[in-house]
Amino acid sequence: MRYLIFLFVLSPLFARNVSVATWNMQTFFDARTQGAEYSDFKGERWSEDAYKARVLKAAAALKKIGSDVIVLEEVENEGVLFDLYNELCTGFSWKKPYKYACFEKEEGASIGVALLSRYEILSVRCHSVDVRPFGSRRSTRPILESRVKIKNDCVTVFSNHWKSRLGGGNVVRAVQERALALSLGRCIREGERVIACGDFNSDISEFSSLENAVCLRSYGEKATKMHSVWLSFPEVESGSYCFRGKWERIDHIFFSPDIESLSFCVFDSSPFVNDKGEIDRYSVFSGKGLSDHLPLCALFKI
Repeated sequence: MRYLIFLFVLSPLFARNVSVATWNMQTFFDARTQGAEYSDFKGERWSEDAYKARVLKAAAALKKIGSDVIVLEEVENEGVLFDLYNELCTGFSWKKPYKYACFEKEEGASIGVALLSRYEILSVRCHSVDVRPFGSRRSTRPILESRVKIKNDCVTVFSNHWKSRLGGGNVVRAVQERALALSLGRCIREGERVIACGDFNSDISEFSSLENAVCLRSYGEKATKMHSVWLSFPEVESGSYCFRGKWERIDHIFFSPDIESLSFCVFDSSPFVNDKGEIDRYSVFSGKGLSDHLPLCALFKI
């Protein structure tokens, strides 16, 4: 008599594919003037109708991205996030709504970072760094840490929007890099899987790298090693931002070595680019366009 022997490998049975995206939405302000808005979004040219039209277009674009977890930068407040969520509920099947979200910005700041998730957000922490000793006039943009439950597992997502190159931004970004590296290192030592997304305002070539991974520096302490979608998928040649006619890869998705990356793409087609293949940035004056950044999306096995 012959016997069939079945070998069960439990971990793949419980693994789940999760898509994660990041998108800088380019100064997404609502129609209410509260004082911290950029000058283009004050006065008669910016109205409730213009804002609602932008929400409709942005929600349609987010539906096209369609990732399970989406990190958003340059969102003014929670109200904008609610308006986007309400519009996202239109036209999606009951299996796909973004039931969970979080948002954070510094007091008095114009814009902040947000996260939309189809999976439950178990906890949220905000990491603020005071960079005034380094020449900045105010505390820098916070790093939002969100612990997301995915079936029987969890992943911690860090949402980032680092300082631009203007006004001593290099020094400030170094401080932000240290803050992120320390937080990521803490999570990894505690056995957590981590992903860091956002607009880092630094090209992938500007980060220290070793063995096809990025080493986030923490000044005198051991660097935190993270994988990068740009390095893991070098066949993706397009950048996420264009400055003076040159494509740059300043938006990033980093992930810890214990996460398996399956695919990566840049949304470099309509409606994110125009007929000339250029990023279709938003214009307050015409109401056309979406953003001056392209979204990134990666698929992981968690």
